[in-house]
Amino acid sequence: MTTTLSSPEAPPSATPYQTAAAAIAELTHGKGNVEVLRILVHSLVTLGLDSAARGVLQEVQIADPAWPAHRDRIIETLGTTGAVAWSSRQRRFNANLDVLQTRWPDLAQQLTDHWSSTQTRYQLYQTRDGGLQILDRTRGYCFGWLGGLCDHRTERQAWQYPRPAPIFLRPMCFDGAGYGWLLLHALPDTERSLLSYSCAVYLVEPDLAALAMLLHLHDLRHWLSAPRLRLFGGAEAPNQFAAALQREKTWDVPFIHWCNRLTDHPPLDLTPLCEVENARRQTIADATQTTIQSYYQDKDLAYWRQRYAAALGGGGTPLRVLGITTRHSTVLQYTMDELGQAIRAAGHECQVNKEPDDHSLESACLEQLANFKPELIIAISRLRYENPQIPQNVPCLCWDQDALPCMRTQRTTDSLDALTYVAGSSAYEAFMAGRRWPLASSIFCHLAAATHRYHAAPVAPEAFARHACDISYVSNASEHPGAFAQQLAQRWHDSEWGTLFSELAQRTLAAGAHEEWEHVIADGIRDLACQRGHDKNLPDDIIRELVADLRLLADRTLRHTLLHWVAAYCRKRGRTLRLYGAGWDQTPDLAEFAAGPITPGEDLRALYQASKINLQITRWGFTHSRSLDGLAAGGFFLANLAHNDEGHPGDAQRFQFATRALELGCWTTAEIRASSDPQLREGWPQFSSWYSPEELAGDFPAWRTAAAIAIPGAVFEDLPAISFRDPASFETLAERYLADDTLRQIVTDRMRQKVLQYYSYDTRWKQFATAILRGLNRSGS
Repeated sequence: MTTTLSSPEAPPSATPYQTAAAAIAELTHGKGNVEVLRILVHSLVTLGLDSAARGVLQEVQIADPAWPAHRDRIIETLGTTGAVAWSSRQRRFNANLDVLQTRWPDLAQQLTDHWSSTQTRYQLYQTRDGGLQILDRTRGYCFGWLGGLCDHRTERQAWQYPRPAPIFLRPMCFDGAGYGWLLLHALPDTERSLLSYSCAVYLVEPDLAALAMLLHLHDLRHWLSAPRLRLFGGAEAPNQFAAALQREKTWDVPFIHWCNRLTDHPPLDLTPLCEVENARRQTIADATQTTIQSYYQDKDLAYWRQRYAAALGGGGTPLRVLGITTRHSTVLQYTMDELGQAIRAAGHECQVNKEPDDHSLESACLEQLANFKPELIIAISRLRYENPQIPQNVPCLCWDQDALPCMRTQRTTDSLDALTYVAGSSAYEAFMAGRRWPLASSIFCHLAAATHRYHAAPVAPEAFARHACDISYVSNASEHPGAFAQQLAQRWHDSEWGTLFSELAQRTLAAGAHEEWEHVIADGIRDLACQRGHDKNLPDDIIRELVADLRLLADRTLRHTLLHWVAAYCRKRGRTLRLYGAGWDQTPDLAEFAAGPITPGEDLRALYQASKINLQITRWGFTHSRSLDGLAAGGFFLANLAHNDEGHPGDAQRFQFATRALELGCWTTAEIRASSDPQLREGWPQFSSWYSPEELAGDFPAWRTAAAIAIPGAVFEDLPAISFRDPASFETLAERYLADDTLRQIVTDRMRQKVLQYYSYDTRWKQFATAILRGLNRSGS
């Protein structure tokens, strides 16, 4: 027998944790001897747990008369490192307890009482590399290590949900948190996994001692205060968890389960409990769905014609409108809120359905449908068939604001019936592209300005001062075009069209700010496909998707190219430039102007007013929600001259005439000719001369697009005076308007009046209501 503590022979890859665990296993099975004990002690010392090694030597008995003397000599060489007093963690424990007290005061009291009577049973250790170990003194130094003597930080390796792309991760439940490493990995990794959504996390810990130790080990204040963490502790924790799921209708039932016990408390089998709760909820949902279907089943097209005629004609009760949106998208929920205000301002009832908080995936849609009994359902960029909870026998409007790929599918076309309407640019594009969209279901319109939210009343002086600058730009499109191209390419990576997309992407990047590229994308696809031998098997749907992605890339390239023009001007002239949005601080050559994110609402309204020049830069044209909201708020804009903005002589007159006709309910040429309105009678000869007889004939005369999809230059006569094409024209305009506050105000006031008249949500709601009533009258006739 030897007293040396030199390292025994072991596999080169074995860690001190593995070596110690193997030695303990030998001792557990009664195979221990002096050599095994020596290996265990050496491993503990290597880990910096000298005090634990001392305890092992004092605890383990060896049937050898010489052993006590050898043991004492070894003990003399050991230090006292490793053991950590719980009191050294008292400040952390108290801080966690204070947060616990604010949310679960009864649990905090139980925890305090229980820990005071049990803490002497457990000893905390810290290894040399920062790992944590806890010993149950009642089980001894060899067999009392909670969770085994190992590097518990490797708990994090059990995480199976990496985020290569945004995802709505389902809620999860922890049966105990162990040493806390896995929990502390899961919580931040699921934070805002998609937009504002962070999944709910349930922690069920029936052993109060385990919970108390967890609160000593880590600073959990941020997570304990977060509503997404739902904690149940003590002997009644499983029952309380089950009762909470039944009581809280808006809580999603956890889908992912982790068992990570710290102490020997038996594992909880929470999966069957969740399955029972899911079944109970499904039974309620089925019954509610039956009630909803029963209410709507006898409401046919004739019923809705009469109902809408009465409600919109002023002689009937107001319509009940339900807007369905998601709180996880700032744009979508604010759009629906603004539309709701416009609907209420018109005298109708409107409720908005969305998730109750940022950690819920589901909303009480069925319950709201059953109780509110809406007579119109509106969704933003989502179709009726995508939400099976929406009943069939009720008018439903999808306002497409994003030209999403789902709008270009055959299933979308097939889903359009007499009670289903789609508004937005996709409706016009689909109709003109010959996708057989019913004219009665298609409502052609631009976006709208949130005039209720972004009004022109003066902002608070401190907010104005905080954002005051010469030039500002608001966008989250901060990723460099080259990096953005690589991101888009991932979609095509495993496709036979991947190489084709990459070559087209390089052409797009090389085009920079050249507007011509926008018009030849489709032709460029076919030309290159022909060169690569794809011309005969390149499906139309692939061309559409390639065009959609390349247009996004072309827009990103244009934005960054023009922003570099602006940055160069500001550096040369000493002007202040602020780029608001995420990621600009990481953008090459523009990071110096990064101003961080900006909160929609009052903060953004203040920026619009405090910026002498707001920038509108995009390939899609001036009628963008950012520029429309900014004008409504009283902000002045300079914009790039996009192809979609350029008009022709007579566009303004055509727009005024066509808008007047639609306001009077004239949707066809015949109805204009039958009108007694003086403006229509006097203007008709000139107006009709702009169109051929074929364009004036039929149910959808070409003149209707002059109002519904108006070119911005036809609406805003000042647009040419605020638009630039190149660095020189930008510098000329910037110098002119920065030097003349009065001129800026005159232009802003004129353009703002056009926004209020043609682009407000109040105007858009009137357009929707009129179109739906007309569609109901035309359908089935």
